[in-house]
Amino acid sequence: MESVDSLSKFYLSTASLVSANDSLNLEVPAGCIPTTFKEYPDDPISHHTEQLITKVRGTILMPLLFLIGVSGTCLSLLVFYRQGLGNRINLCLFSLELVNLINVTYLFVINVDSVYLPIDDGLYGVVFRVLMERRTLGMLGFMYGCMYLQGLVSCERCISVMWPLRARSLFSTTTMVVVIVVGGAVTIFPFFAVVAWHEAACLFDPRLHKKKIGMIVNSLYFLNEHIVNGLQGIYYGIILSLGIPIIVLIATIITGLKLKQSIIFRKQASSSDTKREVAITKMLVILSIQFLVLSIPNIIVRIIPLFEPEVRHDGRYNNTFSILINGAETGSIVNSSVNVFVYYFAGTKYREQVHQVLSYLQTRQDQKITTEKAKPGILHR
Repeated sequence: MESVDSLSKFYLSTASLVSANDSLNLEVPAGCIPTTFKEYPDDPISHHTEQLITKVRGTILMPLLFLIGVSGTCLSLLVFYRQGLGNRINLCLFSLELVNLINVTYLFVINVDSVYLPIDDGLYGVVFRVLMERRTLGMLGFMYGCMYLQGLVSCERCISVMWPLRARSLFSTTTMVVVIVVGGAVTIFPFFAVVAWHEAACLFDPRLHKKKIGMIVNSLYFLNEHIVNGLQGIYYGIILSLGIPIIVLIATIITGLKLKQSIIFRKQASSSDTKREVAITKMLVILSIQFLVLSIPNIIVRIIPLFEPEVRHDGRYNNTFSILINGAETGSIVNSSVNVFVYYFAGTKYREQVHQVLSYLQTRQDQKITTEKAKPGILHR
C-alpha cells in the first residue's frame, strides 16, 4: 500500500549529490548526476542485507505473486460476472478484483528490472525508465484504489447487516456504480499529480564507479512543494493509508458482532436467504481481516517516524526504512493476489461457479481431443 514513499529507494533517499567542486575532479559519464551513497553504522540493517532482501522480493516473490494474482483475479472476474453484476456485493467484488488485477500487473512490471539486473546495479533499469518517461508511475495509485474498494466492501456489508431493509433502498446498483467510479477516481488519479514532479535520471557513484537509474525531483516540485507534500503526506499518507484500515476495522467488528447474532438466529430459522446472507457475510469478514493483517507493514511505515524520526528515507536508519517499504509493497501485492482463496474456501456459490467453469473447460478440451482424433489421417486421405 506504499506509494511514492517507495520512491525512497530512488536515491532521493540515501544518495546525496556530489558537490560541484568535487565533480570537477571526477570523470562522470555524460548525462549522469554524481552521487554518493550514505550508510550509517548504527542502522541494524546493512546496505548489503537490504539489497539482498529487495533482490529476493523482486526475483522470487513478485513473479510468483504475479502469476497467482493474475490467474486468481481473472477467475474471480469471470465468476462474479457469471453470478450477475446486478447484485450489489457482486458488483463491489468485481470492481475490487479488476483494480487488483491492474495493481498486481503494474507492481510486477515496475519491478521487472530487478529480475535480470545484478544485485549491485540497483532495482531499476530500462523498463523503469520507459515507464517513468511515459508518465505511467501514477498507476501506483491503484494500490489506494484497492484499499478504497476494500473499505467500500466492508462498509456495504456492515450497513447491510445492521439495516437490511434500508440498505436495499439506500444502495441501489446505480448508486453503487457511482460510488465505485467516483471514489475510485478520487483515490487513484490524484497520484498522477504526485509523481508528475519526479523523473528518472542516471546516477553515478564515483566511489564504486557504477551507474544506476534512480529518481530525482524536477523544478516543478520546488514550485509546488506544499501541494505535493499535502497530497503525498496528508491525503495518501494519513487519510487513506491510516483512515481506510481504521474504517475497515470498525466495520468488521460491528459486522462480526451482528454475524454472531445472525448465526444464533439461523439456528431458529430455515430461510435459505438468511443462510446465504450469513455465508456471504462470513466470507467478507474473513476478507476484511486479511486486508487488515496485510495492511500492518504499511501502517508501521506511517507511524514509526512518530517514535523514531530517523527511520526515513534520508535518516540514519535508511536501510531499515527500505525494508519496511519492501514489506508494505509486498503486503499490497499479496492482498491483491490471494482473495481468490478466501472466495473459494469461504464462498459456497463461488466454489460452485468455479467447478462449473472448470467442468465446462474440461468438456471443451475433451471435445477438441475427440474431434482431432476423428479427423482422417494423411494415409487415409
